[in-house]
Amino acid sequence: MFKNYLKITVRNLVKNKVYSSINIIGLAIGIASCLLIFLWVQKELSYDKFHKNAHRIYRVERELYRENAFSRWPITSGAYKQPLIDDFPEIENAVRFWGKEYAIHDSRGNIHRQAAWAVDNSIFQIFDFKLLQGDEQTALKSPYSLVLTREKAIALFGSADVVGKSLVFEWEDKPTEFKVAGILHDIPLNSHMQFNMLVSISSYPAEYFSNWRSNYLYTYVLLSKNVKWDRFEEKLKSFVSQRLAPFYGDLTHGEANIHEVLRMVLMPITHIHLHPSSNWEIQPGGNAASVFIFSSIALLILIIACINFINLSTARANKRAKEVGLRKSVGARNFQLQVQFILESILLSVISLVIAL
Repeated sequence: MFKNYLKITVRNLVKNKVYSSINIIGLAIGIASCLLIFLWVQKELSYDKFHKNAHRIYRVERELYRENAFSRWPITSGAYKQPLIDDFPEIENAVRFWGKEYAIHDSRGNIHRQAAWAVDNSIFQIFDFKLLQGDEQTALKSPYSLVLTREKAIALFGSADVVGKSLVFEWEDKPTEFKVAGILHDIPLNSHMQFNMLVSISSYPAEYFSNWRSNYLYTYVLLSKNVKWDRFEEKLKSFVSQRLAPFYGDLTHGEANIHEVLRMVLMPITHIHLHPSSNWEIQPGGNAASVFIFSSIALLILIIACINFINLSTARANKRAKEVGLRKSVGARNFQLQVQFILESILLSVISLVIAL
């Protein structure tokens, strides 16, 4: 029985080539457009979710309210890290990122201008940036150690098997050897931070990070399990009043409450790409409004394509009234006719979907 329905369905579609083509092409274009937009939206929403602890990782940011103006700053002082860990048991770990450009001598004697991030070794305990070679517990603990992505290692050395080899940096105005302590997997494209070289932040003297007003690096924290970040954020007021207020007296002019002009907030790592800061962001981010708009457009396109499909099918059904009457006269039941029409619609939809893919 089904084979007979299918044979009649195919015969009707072939017989009405113009109608079938218009219906299939219209629906296929609608589905293809929706799929393309969906893939883009999915990519935008996937940023930084590949980290196992993504729901517990936050960037420490500052909000300033001065002269009726508001600004949000994702950069902090290098002095924040350890006091945050010491003051709040809710913070399990923290890491600092400091991006700079260096002059590097490669193994062939060539000099490169190379962007790199100075980081704490805790990067490997907080983020899922995995090493292909090297020990994640110690790779960036020692001064003058570095980690390369596989691609960058091949570009600089001609091979990815370079752990233990050295690169010469122009460091603090003098040539300094950095030893390769690890090789990283290449960073996923859906990470809000992109890099191919990391150096140990301990290569810098501790004095570089003692000034609470020198804000030029990024601080990320890993909260303990079951800590509600929005509630914990309120506790950061004590950090502002006890740690920061002594160094920010000029903001209050001796009158305003420090909390009226300076706040510390936590930005979930999965929100950074779609809600980037307008000041000192690591790299240009996306736009949450654009994601919503394009999602709405995709839904509208699909609705219009479906309505067009239904209208054409309805118009075609009206023209087939004579065929329906003839089938009934030879004993066809309403159920059988319904199955026939439904099968035609399903076949058209499947063909459209295949073309769209």
